[in-house]
Amino acid sequence: MRAAFLVPVVIAMLAGPALATPLGSSDVQGLIREYNAANAPCRSTDGTRATQIACDRRAAYALRLDQMGWCLGKQSDAGAQMRWHRCTFDSLHFGD
Repeated sequence: MRAAFLVPVVIAMLAGPALATPLGSSDVQGLIREYNAANAPCRSTDGTRATQIACDRRAAYALRLDQMGWCLGKQSDAGAQMRWHRCTFDSLHFGD
């Protein structure tokens, strides 16, 4: 299922501006910066193509970080408390 998800994400990413940290990178801090950069415009409710591309990028970076063992938030966290960390037994994984 995740592979089917990546096809539209990759297409959308190719349509966007160049990435400072490539999606295949193992630079965790760089990937987190890219996730955060895409997060702000993704939170917009304007429904534009630019917003959709930002959301697709954010999802791609979250998936890559999850594959590398990094999670955003734990089950007990409120939204504002969520931070990127090495995944543990109570971490939220991308797609949870």
